[in-house]
Amino acid sequence: MPSKRDGSRTSGGWVGATRPGNFFQREMEHADECTYIFELKYTAKAKATKEKIASLKKEAIDQIEMYKTAIEFRDKQVKAYAMIFAGSECIYCA
Repeated sequence: MPSKRDGSRTSGGWVGATRPGNFFQREMEHADECTYIFELKYTAKAKATKEKIASLKKEAIDQIEMYKTAIEFRDKQVKAYAMIFAGSECIYCA
């Protein structure tokens, strides 16, 4: 039977300073993971004016900034990209 120092198995799980697989080490192994956000915008090719593209770009950036403030992304590394399509062609990606 493990000592209290090493942790003790109970019917409800593990009690003590350590857990199987070293819980804290597992948390640190995932510390460098990234979360990716992709915001896609679409316009018909015939409507893809400079003004329309600029408007979609601003809308996409505003939405990404809003998404990045979500509690799910707190304390996480977030990389975000906006893509605008005119018809089937990607005309903006950043």
